[in-house]
Amino acid sequence: MYNLYDEILSKHDIPNWAVMIITVLIVPGIARTFKKFYHISKIQDLRISLTYGGINVNQQPVQSLNIAFRNNTQGNLTISNAEIFNCTPLFEPHIIATRNIVTDSFELLFKQPNTNNYTEIQCALNPAGQGDTVLPINNQDPDLLTYSPSFFKKLFGIQKYFKIRYQVRIGNKFHKVIFTY
Repeated sequence: MYNLYDEILSKHDIPNWAVMIITVLIVPGIARTFKKFYHISKIQDLRISLTYGGINVNQQPVQSLNIAFRNNTQGNLTISNAEIFNCTPLFEPHIIATRNIVTDSFELLFKQPNTNNYTEIQCALNPAGQGDTVLPINNQDPDLLTYSPSFFKKLFGIQKYFKIRYQVRIGNKFHKVIFTY
């Protein structure tokens, strides 16, 4: 009996297959969980809202996703280097969107005060202040505005549409934020 099991295990190399399966299935989840400690997923009382709209680029109307950062904290903060990355086929930025080919992400530029120009790389927000940015898109998915990621998708960083990455300075502290959507 022992020789039969020994023969089956050695013939099919089952212990190595077990290690391979554990490595492929379990280790990525553990790695994603530890990665969460280096980035935070939100800033308390910083609200992000999404709406659809339209912009004119070179006198041509284009559909857009409008993203508003609203400061409900008690202090001043600065948002910089905002970008959308890891876009799924459900979310398609327009070909004219500013794309960073190094990080394969789409840069989000903030609106200049008192104008309709989106050219600022950072935005300083006072309490109750709002910073607006826009991304040209190809299609407007109605489910995008009402979607709420599940607990497990947030935990493992699995997105349905995209991820938003930005830096926030509150006082003298810098935070790197990655939000899965």
